[in-house]
Amino acid sequence: MTFGEAPRVGFIGDTGTGKSRAMKALVAGWLARNPGVALIGDKGGSSGFEGQKRISRSDLRLHPMAPSPRSLVFTGDLSAGLDPDLEDIAHFAWQLRSGRTGSIVVADELKWLARGGWWRKGVKWFPQCCTEGRKHDIGVAWAALSPQDAPREAIEEAGFLVVYRLAGLGVRCLADRNYLIGVPDGTLEALPGEETPPSERGRCMILRRGRPWDGRFHRFP
Repeated sequence: MTFGEAPRVGFIGDTGTGKSRAMKALVAGWLARNPGVALIGDKGGSSGFEGQKRISRSDLRLHPMAPSPRSLVFTGDLSAGLDPDLEDIAHFAWQLRSGRTGSIVVADELKWLARGGWWRKGVKWFPQCCTEGRKHDIGVAWAALSPQDAPREAIEEAGFLVVYRLAGLGVRCLADRNYLIGVPDGTLEALPGEETPPSERGRCMILRRGRPWDGRFHRFP
């Protein structure tokens, strides 16, 4: 973001460890540096992303976006069992770009778009955000419980991963993808999880593929 480029960031770790908190910090930082619009999928608004809330794109057509805040939170419909339509939201990002408006697309749950490391049938716009968004001022951020849940376009096009507590297959998957250079065995497993009080969670690592870990831990406010 410092160089004016659209970010591509993955957030990975066990549930309740702080992924959504970090994603909210990323969105706030992006909005402070970019005049575009944040497009966020947050089922039922449960993760607390700030912005103008709409159920779907259809709801947005009925109730157009006000000038501020510059973030739209698509909540889906809990009563009808409908998840936010992230594929339609990603398509909207490209439509905005045709009018020269940049955006960042935020998937609070990548499982709405992918399953077992593969995109769900018919999903094409979100992967395009991952592979081509940087040069078109379309950022992307996604969260998953484990790296093997993320399709290749999402995890390999990410500039970096923000990683919270992981164990087992998730750790092996990151190692296989060359993210754990210089990370001592047991480090990811020792990060705080649901067994610790909420006030003590949120400790994470920032990892880049093919580059050694810098030895630093982070915690978003």
